[in-house]
Amino acid sequence: MEKPVSIDKKITIRTPEGYVFIDYHEIVRIEALRNHTVMFLDSQTEPIKILLCMKEVVEKSQNGSIFFKCHRSHLVNLLYVQEFKEKARVLVTKNGDVPIAKEYIKEFKNAYCK
Repeated sequence: MEKPVSIDKKITIRTPEGYVFIDYHEIVRIEALRNHTVMFLDSQTEPIKILLCMKEVVEKSQNGSIFFKCHRSHLVNLLYVQEFKEKARVLVTKNGDVPIAKEYIKEFKNAYCK
């Protein structure tokens, strides 16, 4: 019999349809838009609209240090960052470029570019 998944490895997200339970490692990136937030998953082509503001997402996603807030409206899973283009100020992931704000570049480089 397969072991049940630890709830510590999942994040509970409220959506317009109800709730979804997502493994942290499945989240590629999260983006805050004008009046809602969207979550991009590794296994889906379309993002999920979630009913949390970016501040709440950041608080819920502090599972270890796999997430990095790289912009006031972007949170990226470091497991999916494939490249850092310093001059363009973007982190490249499998589903697109994520901007990195100037004030977060030094923190990113100090922590991950050694």
